Amino acid sequence: MYSKLALVSLLAFSVIDIVHATLYVINPQPHSACQASKSCTVQWLDDGLAPLLSDIGVCSVGLYTGREKLVQTLSPVDVSATQSLTFEPDGKAGPDSDTYYIAFTSATLNNTNGTGPYQEFSPAFSLTHMSGTFASPVASDTSTKSIPSSLFLQHQQRASTHPNTTTVKYSASSTQTSSSSSNTPSLTTPLVFPTPSGTISSDSNKNSASRLHTPIPVSLISVSAILLLSAAALG
Repeated sequence: MYSKLALVSLLAFSVIDIVHATLYVINPQPHSACQASKSCTVQWLDDGLAPLLSDIGVCSVGLYTGREKLVQTLSPVDVSATQSLTFEPDGKAGPDSDTYYIAFTSATLNNTNGTGPYQEFSPAFSLTHMSGTFASPVASDTSTKSIPSSLFLQHQQRASTHPNTTTVKYSASSTQTSSSSSNTPSLTTPLVFPTPSGTISSDSNKNSASRLHTPIPVSLISVSAILLLSAAALG
């Protein structure tokens, strides 16, 4: 009995974590692979929960492994202005491994609890045809890339012109965008994947969101799932 209740509690907390996601990294997907010296595409979208991409804004981006061990610095990006970036993994930056992930660190938004800049992470993925080691990082790969002042200026101009514009729609075959002036955007939500640390790193106030094509709120789905799991376990 108690083991069943513990399992239900664990699953319930997992479902609640899904509701708390914000910046969705939809590519690379879990267990997918990129190859050294070949183009690797990173894609993301706004799931409609605060903070929105317009709040997260300009970010430094990096390829990491383990507990935020930097492997390769990528070019800074305004996540509200574009929804993808492409980079070529340096084959000397590390070994073949399935523990790589992408980290976004906002330069325009801090965590509400004062613990530092807002961060989001991609799912863990693999890099192949690599020839380096984690013990010997490549200095040129891990050097800091300054964020151009023009990126901040463009973000500020965009925010003042379109303060409520957000990306809200995603399908498995393509990524689409729409603009909304509502304070509660709608979305078609893909699966949320765990971050490398096992948790979603957003701790800002969360807003409820509804689906574009299904009139069932995400929160209601979560509650329904919890009730069904509880009934099954206790039955």
